[in-house]
Amino acid sequence: MVHNKVGQLSGGERARLAFLRLIMEPYNLLLLDEPTNHMDIESKTAIETALNSFDGTVILVSHDRKFLDSVTDTIFFMTDADIKSYTGNYSMFRQQRLKELTVYTNKDLAYLSSGLTKYVVMKGFNIWSIKKKHTVGDEILIGDHNRSQYDWAIKGGLLKEA
Repeated sequence: MVHNKVGQLSGGERARLAFLRLIMEPYNLLLLDEPTNHMDIESKTAIETALNSFDGTVILVSHDRKFLDSVTDTIFFMTDADIKSYTGNYSMFRQQRLKELTVYTNKDLAYLSSGLTKYVVMKGFNIWSIKKKHTVGDEILIGDHNRSQYDWAIKGGLLKEA
């Protein structure tokens, strides 16, 4: 295979070649976007090992939670209004984030990684469509999945971003 042209390689083989080229150079910063896509388990394990022994800084985006657990020590959580950093791997981030959320539902938990925003109820109101009563001081998580139900309350000043 060492004699094959790059154009003949599969996506995973190309990714492994790209990592090999990165390892051969004296970089101190790596920016990686979905580095484990198209990789088999053996290749993912090799990438995890290489990144964990890398002395520089790695900034990466990945949807692979197991991979994030094994290679991260800081998570940056971004919403439309804010960027917050969390020390630890992905599992630790989720635990810390859940502690911050005082009012949540199972549906909210499913959307945790999609950029929920916490709001505080400034004046009580009801959401009749979901039979939910909100009183002053309640905290509500609003994301893409439920924004349409609460837009009027935000615009009307009944909710304030926490």
